Amino acid sequence: MNPTTVLLLALTAVAPLHGSSVVATEEAVGQRQQHTEQTYSQHGIAKPKPVDEQVERDAPRSIWLFMESVWKNPEADPVAFFTFVLAIATSLLFLANIASTLVACWAASAAGRSARIAEHALTRGERAYVSAEVERLPSIDGGSLLVGVALTNYGATPALNCVMKASTGIHPHPLPDSFALPDQEWAKHGVVIFPKQAYPYATVTGAVVTDGLRKELFDDTGAKKAVYAYGAVAYDDIFGKRHSTEFCYSAYDAVDPDGKRAVGWSPVPGRNSAD
Repeated sequence: MNPTTVLLLALTAVAPLHGSSVVATEEAVGQRQQHTEQTYSQHGIAKPKPVDEQVERDAPRSIWLFMESVWKNPEADPVAFFTFVLAIATSLLFLANIASTLVACWAASAAGRSARIAEHALTRGERAYVSAEVERLPSIDGGSLLVGVALTNYGATPALNCVMKASTGIHPHPLPDSFALPDQEWAKHGVVIFPKQAYPYATVTGAVVTDGLRKELFDDTGAKKAVYAYGAVAYDDIFGKRHSTEFCYSAYDAVDPDGKRAVGWSPVPGRNSAD
């Protein structure tokens, strides 16, 4: 048989089959689309529209509507509903983690503040507090004014490495606020003052008081000069912090218990301080 004839016979036999398969495919597609439309209609879901520029612009709104439809009709797409619920649960868990982190940070900050307050209270309650008080001594010893300074630790623990500087001088009375008292040198060796202990520091000699100056200072009313004893004390507490106490006293004429003339001392306002 001629080859051309054989080819024509084969094409003639296949053509009906090809046509029938095309028809069957089109019918299946139509049935599937019809079933999908019926499903959308039964569950009240809007039929999807072809993707175009308008649909792309409305994508966020479409997503929200899809989520709303999934929430209202979970039976229509259980997988989508489960995914939606899982996303909500994950978001809530994320927010809960943020909240717990903030609460933990706040608690740590509060604990730090409480620790600092407790440490501060412990330090203030247990540290040393050293005061300086000028003592009354006989007023004249060969013309020099004798001054004794008593250091007392009113705290609960010892004052360590305690040193003092002090002096006396005749200065205007009353002292102007801007008046700077002459500075002195610190003692070279420190001492330890135990709680509730009064330490009589070395007597300070300074101003020489003559009879004429004595009369001017103590006997005349409205005196414009006075004898001052002043200085400072520095010490360490047991917590390693350095503290200081400044003092300034002015002299006045007094009589001691034996009836002898003596010098009394009174603190000068605004010139005494301690930390």
